[in-house]
Amino acid sequence: MPLTLLAQAIRRGLAAGLLGGLLAGVFALVVAHEPMEAAIRLEAADGAMADGHDHDDPLFTRATQRAMLPVATTLVGLAVGGLFGLTHGALRHRLHRRDDWANSLTLGACGWAAVVVAPALTFPPNPPGVGDGSVMSARTGGYVASVAAGLGIAVALWLLARRLRTTPLHPSVRHTLVLVAGALLTAALLAVLPSDHPADGFPAELLWRFRLASLGTQTVLWVGIAVGSGLLWSRDETARTAPSPGVRTRGRRDQRAASRTARTSWPMSSMSRLLPSTTPAVHKKPWIMPS
Repeated sequence: MPLTLLAQAIRRGLAAGLLGGLLAGVFALVVAHEPMEAAIRLEAADGAMADGHDHDDPLFTRATQRAMLPVATTLVGLAVGGLFGLTHGALRHRLHRRDDWANSLTLGACGWAAVVVAPALTFPPNPPGVGDGSVMSARTGGYVASVAAGLGIAVALWLLARRLRTTPLHPSVRHTLVLVAGALLTAALLAVLPSDHPADGFPAELLWRFRLASLGTQTVLWVGIAVGSGLLWSRDETARTAPSPGVRTRGRRDQRAASRTARTSWPMSSMSRLLPSTTPAVHKKPWIMPS
């Protein structure tokens, strides 16, 4: 992969990551803010009842933390977008579709399924105050393992799809085989990885809302990265296939000149057809068959 193309792919990935991070931050402020605040209030109330006194003020107030939330999502978006752009640039000529827009959306869907959906099935996000602190290290290790397993499943399914494309099978049969293989690998992932600890004593409705808001924030991040990357790559493809402005200008100029020539030559050609010809007629002698 040339260095110029590598740098171009990373720049576009960073720009798409910036877009996705900002959109995810806005979504988190609007949608995920209320469940997070309710979980924090519940955690503070439980801690005060257990200790019998109020805790000290935090280092950063909640207003500061809310203001820094878009900054955090933007930094995450830049990191994920850079990796996305690098992957898209490396696999751009290996993908089945030659359309950069479709390739970006496909790669974004695969990344979202591997990094967001697969860990959420085994270790869903929990709000503050949920879970035992003694198992946090084990839960973090399980989350990282689920992300790695999700990426491995995505790569395996891509290799399987490439291998099946060389067979005479119908596309519907190939797609069905890939979906069945993905379902089997996901079921094996759920069976192998340890199950998450239940959130005892926490309101089920609040827990469900928090998890939906967290998944929604990550989904908006990946959608912004995939759409932004697809738009940037598609714009470059359109600029390459479009004719240059000079060619269009010369073509129009030639058309106008030909039109003027036709308008000026039309009266002369009409008069020449009406006037008698001055060229003397040549009378040919009839051919006589020799006797």
